[in-house]
Formats: sequence, C-alpha cells, structure tokens
Amino acid sequence: MPRNSDADEARRRLDEVVRELEPIFTRIGYRWISLSDGVSSGGPFANGEFVGPAGRVGLIWRFGSGLGDVTYGPHNPESFQCAHTDVMRALGAQDKARFAFNRSTLAPEPTGGGSLTAALAHDIEHYTSKVLSDSPSVLRAIADGACDAWQKKLRGI
Repeated sequence: MPRNSDADEARRRLDEVVRELEPIFTRIGYRWISLSDGVSSGGPFANGEFVGPAGRVGLIWRFGSGLGDVTYGPHNPESFQCAHTDVMRALGAQDKARFAFNRSTLAPEPTGGGSLTAALAHDIEHYTSKVLSDSPSVLRAIADGACDAWQKKLRGI
C-alpha cells in the first residue's frame, strides 16, 4: 500500500508545476485552487484547478507517472470537460502543440524536447489562453464538441 508521504510528494511536485504556470494564468485572470490529494486506483496523486473568467483548467500529478493530461471545462463541475488536445484541435493548432497526449502510453509528453511543464506553458501562452480569456460559451462549445466526437467514435459513427 502506498504511503501517505507519496501523496505529499505528489502535492509537492504539482505545486512546482503550478508555480511555473501561475504567472501565465494570473495574467488572464485565473487563480489556483488545490483540490485533492491521496491514493486512488492509479496510485498517490494530487490535483487542483486554475479557475477564471471562462472556466477551469484541471491539473493532476500522479506519484508514479508525473503530470497527467490537462482538462478544460466550464465553471459548472458537472459539465463536460475536454482534454488539452481537444482545445488545441478546436483552435486548429494540434500540429503546433508542444504538450501532446500519447494515446499509446496514456501519458502526456513534450514534443520537440524540453520539460513537460515548459511545453504546457508554451501551449497555454500562445494558444489556449485565447479561449480561456474569452466568453465561457467558447470553452463550453469546445467541451461539448469534444464530447460529441467521442460519443460518435464510441458508437462507430
């Protein structure tokens, strides 16, 4: 059974990521909220969200695998969320993404080298900050569109 100190380490590592991203999010009116830390089926973890004008951006750090995929969603936590890849695709920038989710390994990875956090910071600053600074309806439409696409894919349409 994982030790509680592993969840503490996950929180410490997530806090490091947040410190790197916070200046970008602060400029567009977002603030960090720590949510949970503990142990789940995926092992020890820590998570939280940047919350701002258009919605929220969720981050998770798993003790064994590091930074997980980033989620975007409207303010209502019951609403659909979408992945970083979905937002980049909706912006027509998926080929320019430096933070890319590898579906084979089920983990994000930096494209073109560098750290994963630096890759995410680049994508947010140059691409997704535009959506995060816009009306909440824009992020909601992207999340709804991503959900519809997945549902069609699952049904084989």
